[in-house]
Amino acid sequence: MDFDGDSAEPLPQMEFLFLGGNLALDLVNTKRSRRIPGSRTIIQYDQLYEADQAAAWWTEAEEKHGLKIEGQSWADEAFELLLALRIELRSVFESLREGRRADCPTPVLNRILARGSFLLRVGTEGVSREYASREGGYDPLLRIALSASRLLAKGDLSRLRGCRSERCTILFYDTTKSGTRHWCRSECMNRSRARANYRRRKDGGT
Repeated sequence: MDFDGDSAEPLPQMEFLFLGGNLALDLVNTKRSRRIPGSRTIIQYDQLYEADQAAAWWTEAEEKHGLKIEGQSWADEAFELLLALRIELRSVFESLREGRRADCPTPVLNRILARGSFLLRVGTEGVSREYASREGGYDPLLRIALSASRLLAKGDLSRLRGCRSERCTILFYDTTKSGTRHWCRSECMNRSRARANYRRRKDGGT
């Protein structure tokens, strides 16, 4: 499905999902599809349709990923950059998942990463090195960009998956020992298997 356009509907009632196993993937998954109950129609929905929704998502993301909870107002420029990063990361992750590594330009990601630099800190346990904002403040966009860069640089990209459900667009990083996770969650697995069983019965009956 195409996620680059502006056709997605706002979705205030759907809960934020943190199923990606990675902060950057969880950002990408804030724009996804949903089947209308009682219909075959599938609509794209955008959970970050305004800055307030982005702030609500980030507060939950901080908690889910064990980050220092400081919140973020997502003023105009930051909000626009967040959405641009989401579009770019969806394209990058989809390309890598399909084995098209060459189709992965990352100007937005690189622009955000350039806002930080490596800093040396001396503590009771010795000297540590961390990548932090050049401005010295709390930078949520840099946190997301670092999460994406670590996955791209150090992750096993063969474990970057999309939910097997034909009606779901969730992306996730498979952290299971066997590497055999195919669905984002049990609901999608159960629905997919139920549809497959129905089709088999229908085909057998005809």
